[in-house]
This record gives sequence, C-alpha cells and structure tokens, in this order.
Amino acid sequence: LYDTLVNTTDTVQVVSYTFTPHIDPGDGDGECGGGVDTTIYVWVNPQHKIVVAAYDTLCYDGDTEFTITTPNNTTRTWRYDLDVVLPSGVTTTLLCDFDLTSPWLYDTLVNTTDTVQVVEYTFTPHIDPGDGDGECGNGVDTTIYIWVNPQPKIDVVADDTLCYDGTTDFTVTTPNNSTGAWRYDIDVTVPAGVTSSLGDTTNLSPGVISTSLVNTTDTVQVVEYRFIPHIDPGDGDGECGGGVDTTIYIWVNPQPKIDVVVDDTLCFDGTTQFDISTPNNTTGTWRYDLEGVLPDSVTNVLGDAFDLTDLTLYDTLVNTSRNVRVVEYRFTPHIDPGDSDGECADGIDTTIFVYINPQPEILVSVDDTLCHDGTTEFTITNPNTSTGEWHYDLTVTVPSGVNNILTTATD
Repeated sequence: LYDTLVNTTDTVQVVSYTFTPHIDPGDGDGECGGGVDTTIYVWVNPQHKIVVAAYDTLCYDGDTEFTITTPNNTTRTWRYDLDVVLPSGVTTTLLCDFDLTSPWLYDTLVNTTDTVQVVEYTFTPHIDPGDGDGECGNGVDTTIYIWVNPQPKIDVVADDTLCYDGTTDFTVTTPNNSTGAWRYDIDVTVPAGVTSSLGDTTNLSPGVISTSLVNTTDTVQVVEYRFIPHIDPGDGDGECGGGVDTTIYIWVNPQPKIDVVVDDTLCFDGTTQFDISTPNNTTGTWRYDLEGVLPDSVTNVLGDAFDLTDLTLYDTLVNTSRNVRVVEYRFTPHIDPGDSDGECADGIDTTIFVYINPQPEILVSVDDTLCHDGTTEFTITNPNTSTGEWHYDLTVTVPSGVNNILTTATD
C-alpha cells in the first residue's frame, strides 16, 4: 500500500492507520473475526517556515539584528540555512552558514561607495525528522533586504574672495544617492569686525544659499563656513551622522583706504613729494588712481594715472599768474582680489590741495628827480595775492659825495 500525505498546518500532525486481520474459511459461514489489530502512527511534519524581523535601513557603518522565529511545531529538529548576497563596495561580518538554530543573528555592514546599497539575506528553513532519511526540504524561504546608506558627503563651490561688502553664493550638491533625506547643517565662525547675513543653520537641502558679508576693519578677514552632511533614513531611529564635513573659507577684503602726506604750499615753480601709504592689509593687490584738477595759469608734470602702486610721487608746478593757485589731487584706492571678478571699488578717496604761490612781484613809484637837498617818497604796492606773508628787501647804493638816511634793509 502507498499513501501520500500533505500537512497544510504549521504543526506536526499524526495520522493513525489501524490494520484489522480476519479469515474467510470459505464455508459460507462468514468471516473469522477476533483478530489482533495493528495500529500504525505516521507523523507528518508541517511545511517548514521561518519568520525574520530586522532593522532594514542602516547608516554607512551600521549594525542590524535579525530575530528569527518559526510558526512550526515539529517532530525533531527545525533548522535554517543563510545565504548572503553582497554588492560591490559593501563588507559584512555575517557570512553564509548552514544548519543554524540561533534565534538571533547580528551583522555589521560598511558601505564604502557613494550610493545606497542593498544586501540580500535568504533564510531557508528545513527539518531533520531524525529517522536517517535526510532533511525535509521545500521550506518557505524568507528573503530580507538591508539598505545600507553611503557615508554622507557634500560638495560646496563658492567665490571665496570678496570686497568689503560682498555677497557670495554657495552651490551645495552631494555625490550621495541615499534612502531617506540627505540634508546638511552649517556652522559659521565670524571674526570680530565682520557681519554675515548667514548664521548657523540646520537641516538644509541641496541647492544655492547666499550670504552677504561686511568687513568694518582695515585688514582682510576670514569667515569659516563648515558644511556638515547627514542622512535621515526616515525610520525614526535618528540621523546617520559621521559624514565628511567640508569647510569653506571666505576672504573678505577691507574697504580700500589711502593716506597721503605732502608739502602743500609751494613757491611759484616748486616741486612737491607725495608719500602714499594704506592702513589696509588685503588679499590681492592694493592700488590707486590719481586725478588732478589744474586751474588756469598753472602747469604741472604729474597727470592723471590709474592702477598705481608707487608709494612716492613727485610733481613740479609753475604758476604764471600773480595770484596763489590751488591744484587738487584726488587719490582713489581700490583692491584687485585676483579672482577675475573685477576690482573692489567704493574706497575712501583722499583729496589733497596744493597751494602754489605766484612769482613775487613789487611795484614802486617815486619822484625820481630832486634838488641838492631834497626828500623823496617811495610808494610800494604788492600786485600778488599769496598764501603766507609778502615781504621785500631794500638794497641802497650811494655814490661818493651823496648822503642819505635810508639804508639797506630786509623783510
């Protein structure tokens, strides 16, 4: 006799077969009963099943725990095999194994790529009925997928050299492809004398973020922006930290300034020296432009000039009029930050006024013909307007045989 049995429950079942013998004597008087029965019990194990629970979304260097149970109630030993499929760029401590009975397994995974990776764990249950006929196969496998996020990384591009009141845009991207939300925080360190419109901020998304900075000092200042990426896997277990920070340094030049020292009062054909300096300490090149305004009747050597770096300049001026003249020199500082974004203008101009006196002249009227003992009067006038005091000297030359009162005198 043959029988095929199928157990559709999760529990071992017992099928009872009772064999009852009897004899037919063939005389028409009926069977000979009262035989000795034999009962056979056949134990039919359930189809082997397995239930696995695990934390299935990890950070780039996360741990997970597999909790393994079975709904089966069997005769003899319920066991399972584990098959692990690893993608490239991921390492694991838990490897393929066989005939396991542990209700817990642990694994540590590390993803060295920039993309979320999936590790596949297939749990295959089986039962050893213990009768020497081999394992009961054809169990219901359970496959668990563990998502391992990449280490959070961030890329930031910005114009890192600004004028004293400049604005810069941070273009923020990530090489990561993750499960959950990729975000970043900004930590800002601002030195004294600098203001930044962008302060410490958290949970920002990729894109463009801007800041305006103002440097009120005379020295270039450095503002530090630290970008800290992290991933929220969205499973309520907190952020994936341990990201690779990126720090951007923004150099903010001072407002261009200039100091000029000069002898500002000259004779009619004088030369003056301009001593030029700056209180600024900059990144890039500090330079200045010079613009002069000449009045009528004055000539000079030094003309308008641009992008000067000389710290000493000379000019020779000639005043052909009878009046003091004023020449205006305007010094305009600016800074070339050297990043091809143009000059930092809006410097504080310095205007120098140089006064050029006229060539000294004198007008004298007198009665120039006298008797042998006469008196004459000299009427002296100054045709000049000048800065300072106009004086004159008198030299008297008296021939032999003539006496006079007025003698040589100065000032």
